[in-house]
Amino acid sequence: IQNLFFDLKLAELHGGNPVYVRFGQQELLYGSQRLVSPNDWANHRVRFQAAKVFYRSKEWDADVFTGRP
Repeated sequence: IQNLFFDLKLAELHGGNPVYVRFGQQELLYGSQRLVSPNDWANHRVRFQAAKVFYRSKEWDADVFTGRP
């Protein structure tokens, strides 16, 4: 199984924008993907056992996560 995670909606902020927590096995991709990303050119893609809290709105997105490969 490549990704196996669960999302739980925690709250709605600022006019209905949701805040979620995600936990389980997942791929994390951030920025230019130099520090945190799956390895696209290898035979084994890196997945993380991680917990992540994320918020999405029209103006900005925010993620806070912890995990290990």
